[in-house]
Amino acid sequence: MTISVLINSLGGLALILLGMAMMTDGLKTGTGQTIKRLLEKSTATPLRGISTGFFTTAIAQSSGAITVALIGFVNAGVMTVRQALGVIYGTNIGTTITAWLVAILGFGLKIDLLALGLLVVGVALRLSSERRSQQAIGEAFAGFGLFFLGLGILQATLTGLASLTVQSVEPATQIMHSSAREVVLLYLGLGLVVTVLTQSSSASIALILSAAAGGLLNFEAAAAAVIGANLGSTSTALLAAVKATSNARRLALGHLVFNIITASVALTILPWLVQLVLLIAGRLELQAGMASSLALFHTFFNLMGVLIMLPMTGLLARWLEKRFRQADEDLARPLYIDNTLLSIPTLAEEAIQKELHRFRSLVANNAQQLMQGKRLTAVHREAISGLSQAIEAFFQSLTMQRMPMEDANKVAQLLRAFRYLHESFLCQNHLMREGSFRWPELNGKPASTMGHLRDASLAVASFCSESDALSNRLRVDQRLLTQFQDNYAEAKSHILQQAAAGELSVGQTGDTLDTLSTIRRLIEQLLKGDEVLSSFSPKAHLPAPSDETKEN
Repeated sequence: MTISVLINSLGGLALILLGMAMMTDGLKTGTGQTIKRLLEKSTATPLRGISTGFFTTAIAQSSGAITVALIGFVNAGVMTVRQALGVIYGTNIGTTITAWLVAILGFGLKIDLLALGLLVVGVALRLSSERRSQQAIGEAFAGFGLFFLGLGILQATLTGLASLTVQSVEPATQIMHSSAREVVLLYLGLGLVVTVLTQSSSASIALILSAAAGGLLNFEAAAAAVIGANLGSTSTALLAAVKATSNARRLALGHLVFNIITASVALTILPWLVQLVLLIAGRLELQAGMASSLALFHTFFNLMGVLIMLPMTGLLARWLEKRFRQADEDLARPLYIDNTLLSIPTLAEEAIQKELHRFRSLVANNAQQLMQGKRLTAVHREAISGLSQAIEAFFQSLTMQRMPMEDANKVAQLLRAFRYLHESFLCQNHLMREGSFRWPELNGKPASTMGHLRDASLAVASFCSESDALSNRLRVDQRLLTQFQDNYAEAKSHILQQAAAGELSVGQTGDTLDTLSTIRRLIEQLLKGDEVLSSFSPKAHLPAPSDETKEN
């Protein structure tokens, strides 16, 4: 009997897990674009984020899948940690939909008939449709069918087991007032462990509801297990964030903090919370008894958690921003500019000069690494991009301040320098669009001229990465620029000669010339930014800028 019960229980759980996987995959494929659009566009405020998290989880039937998608968005910089936190709150409410489906459909209807009907519809759609989206919806229906089929097997098995081990008692009245705290923590741990092992809180909830409806668990024990399952759902996000960016790790930690606080509050007031839920369930006259009451409990304590955490979202986001900091991330934080300087334009000018010298060194060093063929990490490039955005925002605020014409002209020149440097950085990112950059490999004379061009590019990048201001810096700028342009013209001429002789294909010629053009703009913009910045140095004896360097 024991072996039979074990096999039936594991078989039912396996069908539930398989059904959940098919259901989630099918719904994500069939409605993936809808979910993506919702996540990208509907997170402007915490409340919108909560509603987005709720609806996307209800659609995908997997809070884990939505959380992993959120980590991907945060990883890519599409969404901030603060925006994603609101969606996380919503997913915790959305995941309770599964409990209601199990309670209402799994216990309120003839489950075998429902499961087989869903399987028939799903397989029919899967086999008869030619469109991938419709096939995916069919797969989702089949997944629902397998889910309820497994739930039916689990129900029958656990109900039979309960009849052998406990006396028949009305489930909804089994309140464990006299149970020791250790017993509650035991069921909390069981719910957590099962969720971590199955990587599906929905499967754990189905198992808990089946055990409670079958008489194996009283209400308070089942409620503790539900809290544990809710807490265990964070394991998916934690695993997904192991090798992710710092922001993604912060989001996973935020998810964990939210669930820990919610679980702690729920456990602290568990006896009173259970009584309140049972009172509400009695007033609503919910069908399916214990299962519906547990679904209501699941929804109630998650809503309670959101109400507790929503006012603290800003505080939590600021706390998370201090965690998992990396050296590259600190590059994105301005060292000199601050909004408190805006009221004194002269101080703001000095601060922005220093910040731009720092930005120039970072961009030039980035160019130096690029010209040498070294791989630049995405985090490093994102940090420089973040600093660029901070400088641009400061300029935006500074130009709105009233200031003397002399100061306004200086700010305009500094803004000009920034635009040059920013354009050089954009060119670097363009060359890195495939993850790394390699100089074009050519044979004969073009190969040697390409080498000269690379050396000239390195000379410019190395010079601009220096932070000190030389007395003859502008003259050095002009000499380096002339040398680079001569090498560029020579390399371009040799490439065109080989193309005319049929030694290079049209495609190879076009790609090589496009690459050289991007490098030329990168170097010229870097030198122009360096030239404008050097004009603010008190050590520089500055000649008048050439006509060429005045161009944008």
